[in-house]
Amino acid sequence: MKFYNSLSKNLEVFITDNTVKIYSCGPTVYDYAHIGNMRTFLFEDLLIRTLKYFSYPVKHVRNLTDIDDKTINKSQEQKTSLKDFTEKYAKEFFKDLAQLNFDETSTTYLRATEYIDPMINLIEELIEKSFAYDKGDGVYFKTSSFKEYGNFAGLDLENLQEGAAGVEGDYQKEDFGDFVLWKKYKESDGDVFWDSPWGKGRPGWHTECAAMVRNSFLEGLDIHTGGIDLLFPHHTNEKAHCECLSHQPMATYWLHATHLLVDNKKMSKSLGNFYTIRDLLDKGFDHRNIRFYLQTGAHYRSPLNFTLEGLKGTTSALKRLDNFIYEISETPQEGDRYFLKEKFDNALQEDLNISAAMGEIFSLVNAYYGGKIFDTNAILLELKEIDKVLGVLKFPKENILDEETQKLFDLRVIARAEKNWAESDRLRDELLTHGVEVRDTKDATNIRKL
Repeated sequence: MKFYNSLSKNLEVFITDNTVKIYSCGPTVYDYAHIGNMRTFLFEDLLIRTLKYFSYPVKHVRNLTDIDDKTINKSQEQKTSLKDFTEKYAKEFFKDLAQLNFDETSTTYLRATEYIDPMINLIEELIEKSFAYDKGDGVYFKTSSFKEYGNFAGLDLENLQEGAAGVEGDYQKEDFGDFVLWKKYKESDGDVFWDSPWGKGRPGWHTECAAMVRNSFLEGLDIHTGGIDLLFPHHTNEKAHCECLSHQPMATYWLHATHLLVDNKKMSKSLGNFYTIRDLLDKGFDHRNIRFYLQTGAHYRSPLNFTLEGLKGTTSALKRLDNFIYEISETPQEGDRYFLKEKFDNALQEDLNISAAMGEIFSLVNAYYGGKIFDTNAILLELKEIDKVLGVLKFPKENILDEETQKLFDLRVIARAEKNWAESDRLRDELLTHGVEVRDTKDATNIRKL
């Protein structure tokens, strides 16, 4: 398997000795996640599913940013506690993931508010080793103290100007390139603050992720993921926190997803081209279609130009696949081996080239409807394996849930994702009254019609 490593700017063979350790930057829970966010998260789901498909054990951590200017300001505006405010949008995020059929069995979620002590400890260590300093309005990382700073993003530190992308202004730092680790309390923060050796305040965004990575992966990361917009300053600054202290790479591979456009423009509420998952569901689109389009519409390192017409086209493509699977399920035939899985796997191993992999599936479908005779039993078995990556295919003989029980099952997936065990148990018992038995294992949830 090969990945494009943002660190080396090269396609590299993926090598690991043990469980694949992955950290992903999650959402800032101040609003509903939009489809640009979701494209990045679906790329990460594709990565995790692919690794597991090729028999790699995976440990994945994703953070929820529940402390930053947006969460604090909006919670104060609404006169709501930070916890209640952010929990509302965290629940909506988990609901989106459940609807889009994310594989969450290897993922742990960390909230920044639960890791304040490790963040303070990290800042203390940086100050002690002269990588940071305390000023009147906060504590800052001294970028000039770490000679490798900026190499990742190709920065020219000598000519870096205040106001450049990611460069924080309006602070009492010593150099333009320095970034905040701890923000001192302001009256506008209301009741949101924590005590620290530097007075009450809150951590900076970059420090939050750096501390959570260090706390979760003492032996270091294999893969760090996120959107390409995070490479600088966020990932550059995270990396600096960890590497100036450990003198070891924070992660061996850095994978970044490219931007999503809408109608060839940057998505913006002012342009009327801003969509969340619930917006698309309200327009009558199915969650399968949304997942399929956002994940397979373009390679993760290529821009995806989202259009409603394109999403409609995906609906037609999935219907064609559904019809094909139904036909070969109902009327099996003997014939030539197509070796679909081998072709699919070869494409997928080249930096998660899901577009090329899907091209192999549709080439098969076109050949079948063009009159070619294939071993359909072998194809059906291979498609069931392939769907461990795709998560969208329908196999008619295995669909044992009607509309009502499917809704109950989906609600239970959400409850388990939120660790609401009481609600999860209640929904399990309710499904049993409908003749559906649900059994949870370490790796999956299995269902059986009684």
